[in-house]
Amino acid sequence: MVSKRRSRSWLIILHFFAFLGAFLPVFGQNDSLQTKIDYGFNPNITETITYSAKDTAKAMMQDDIIELKNQAKVNYGDFQLEAGYIRVDMKAKMVYATGILDSNEQIIQKPIFTQGNKIYEVDTVRFNLESKKGKIKTLHTQEGEGYVKGIDIKRMPDESFNLKQGIYTTCNHPEPHYYIRAKRMKFTKDKKIFTGPARLVIGGVETPLLLPFAYFPLSEKKTFGILMPSYNFSRTRGFSLNGLGIYLGLSEYWDNKMEFDIFSSGGYNIRNFTRYKKRYGFYGDVQLSLSHVKNIEGVLGATKNHYKLIWNHRQDAKANPYGRFSANVNIQDANYNLVNNVNLNNKVTNEFQSTITYDRNIFNNALNISLTGTHHLSNSENKPVDITLPELNIRTNGNIYPFKKLFSSDSKNFLKKLSINPSLQSKYMVNTYDSLMFTDKMFQDDQIGAYYNVPINIQLKATSALSFTPTMGYRGYLYRDRFSYSYNDALQKVDTSRNRGLHHAYDFNAGLGVNFSPKIIGIFNFGKDKKITAMRHIISPSLSYSYGFNFLDRNRYHTYINETQEWYNHFDEAVYSVPTSPSLKNQNSLGSINLRLANDLDVKIRSNEKDTTNGGFKTIKRPLFSAFDFNTSYSLDADSFALSDIQFNYNFGLIKGLNLIGGADFNPYQVRDGKSIDKYFFQKGGGFAEVKTARAGLSYTFNSKSKTGNSTMEKIAARRAEGNLTPFEEQQLDEIERFSSRYVDFDVPYSLTTSYSFRYTKKYDTESEKSHILNFDGNVSLTNSLKVNFATGYDILKGEFSHSSFGLIKDLHCWRMSFNWIPTGIHESFTFEIAVKASVLQDLKLTKNGNSFDNNSFF
Repeated sequence: MVSKRRSRSWLIILHFFAFLGAFLPVFGQNDSLQTKIDYGFNPNITETITYSAKDTAKAMMQDDIIELKNQAKVNYGDFQLEAGYIRVDMKAKMVYATGILDSNEQIIQKPIFTQGNKIYEVDTVRFNLESKKGKIKTLHTQEGEGYVKGIDIKRMPDESFNLKQGIYTTCNHPEPHYYIRAKRMKFTKDKKIFTGPARLVIGGVETPLLLPFAYFPLSEKKTFGILMPSYNFSRTRGFSLNGLGIYLGLSEYWDNKMEFDIFSSGGYNIRNFTRYKKRYGFYGDVQLSLSHVKNIEGVLGATKNHYKLIWNHRQDAKANPYGRFSANVNIQDANYNLVNNVNLNNKVTNEFQSTITYDRNIFNNALNISLTGTHHLSNSENKPVDITLPELNIRTNGNIYPFKKLFSSDSKNFLKKLSINPSLQSKYMVNTYDSLMFTDKMFQDDQIGAYYNVPINIQLKATSALSFTPTMGYRGYLYRDRFSYSYNDALQKVDTSRNRGLHHAYDFNAGLGVNFSPKIIGIFNFGKDKKITAMRHIISPSLSYSYGFNFLDRNRYHTYINETQEWYNHFDEAVYSVPTSPSLKNQNSLGSINLRLANDLDVKIRSNEKDTTNGGFKTIKRPLFSAFDFNTSYSLDADSFALSDIQFNYNFGLIKGLNLIGGADFNPYQVRDGKSIDKYFFQKGGGFAEVKTARAGLSYTFNSKSKTGNSTMEKIAARRAEGNLTPFEEQQLDEIERFSSRYVDFDVPYSLTTSYSFRYTKKYDTESEKSHILNFDGNVSLTNSLKVNFATGYDILKGEFSHSSFGLIKDLHCWRMSFNWIPTGIHESFTFEIAVKASVLQDLKLTKNGNSFDNNSFF
């Protein structure tokens, strides 16, 4: 196998033969000689020449010939020639090197040239020192990420090389699993390969893919190439070629890939991917996709254009300790995934969110400034879109204690604990709908506002469980729009007028918070000879009360209309809620009681491993319930429905790999005609509250151990520890770390996740809704290089299977074949793809799961 070191131009090596011949007249039987040569194009060469051979090393001065046999070596500077036999004939001006036969008549010790860290393997070589023409029988070498092989190679005066039956591949196996083969191939001085008609060969079988010509720029720098498509069928869009494109390796810092999908229905997709990375600085990728859809059956709607923008950006923590910029953008129209994505999970995604953040600490980390832009699309009936561009936050890093330094460390004066934490916020918001995006009506409901707050509080602890927190503060609001209201007697309705400008609102407030949070711990020991040796129960009740008082009358920012008997907000639907809400029976007080009861239950289980220190067996601590919680709240100031829903949540996890999570919401009020009334449920007898919703989920994952004993992340860490990674390989490892679930590890024989989900929703006007769903998701290795993956679900109540998908992934070292099939439904489709694997995936025994358009990554 040709190593990764074996690449560079042959030109220097062939020159080596030329000046090696000039040394030979002064060679005798010496093992080394140092002299100065007057050699045409370089008169200042002065190096030490050494030669050796295991069986024969002789120089025949009378014939101007030197012969070396069996492990023959000749060294000059950073040049080295190794072969079973080397002969230099100065009279004929020829250099010849070849292998020798072993006892089994097999050729061994074939010639190997080394120059610097580049190595070339050949069968035989002849070179004319005068004409500078040479002939090599068979060549094996590597240039960049590719490997070149050929027979009957001729070196031409223009320093190019002509190869017969040339092969180019990126597979580093001695018998490459795929390659491009051409009868004639030309290798130029500036590391480029040109061919005539060439054919793709996979697994030794010629494919129908015939190229009229091929061009391979063998530079160690990134260049460009053609991307081969996958073959697909979709019930709604017909047959298609997906992923046909062009790759541009623009530099070691960034590259670009553009792909095209062509459908028999007449539609098309265009996707452009750009990746970038600066070592110890930042890295990221951008995907822009445009899709023109024509549906055969019309089940996905009329012909329409769709768009998608994905941008991920991360900053290295070492780049700037004071400021950080990050982006996680996923902006698309509501139906892009539905009509373009073969991944079922992506097709049914209902929420798309984006965040761009710049964070910076100033004044010796005393103050933090952050700018955040967000985007949220809900794939509900109206498909609302909420955009914030941007939101500004300025705040102190922690509380400021202005009086702390005025008192000694042992002083108990309460002013030491007085703290302030000022902050300023501002945001610009756009609330629109997917259908209005990038139209004139997109900004018709935009909003802008600012909010600043100067809170003052003192935290006083009576005990470790009981604390009191008096608060007071000043809050200010800036709004662009102020609304005025008046009743129109003629039309019998309320007229609204909008006043644009800069409007200020403010309030003074004070309050008191009381919190009581004790911990009750119970430990039960059952004996070391029991399977469960001990149990610990932690009960964490929490009772808190908050009371607030506002010094301003709510009439300042609200208008009461007698005819409608309603309050109207002067800053309706503002970015920040206006102070002194009129919905409370007491306009100046805000009081509420919050109750929470949390339970944690841990057990100690006796293992089969003996404890050599204390005797007996070791124990393993496992959580039985990591959550078993109840919480609710009661508003002292609400006009009605003061008690909120009672929420119950649990999380059971005693058995490794088994997770049981769920909960329920209880309505504490009676219901009449489908609506809650202000009477408690227990007043009619039969219980304290009524189940409103209930949910439960149970899942278990069966994972076999890796054959190598290493997880995917451990493999990546080991590969990084080896070093000598190219920037491209580092990008690939970053990709795997970020999206590890998209890769199949053939060292893991099987993986299966089974889950059951239950949901109940109480309905009063119709029959209550129930669902019982079983889901199966996994993959199994049929051989060391063939995996089957599947995902399906079964609706127990309906007695039918939900959306299912099945796939095959074939791994053969340097390339992969994948087949994905969705057999039923409007998403019925199949995808077939053959793709070359990146070299780092070959090393890690990983394969990408899926094709080029079922996720946001490059390869």
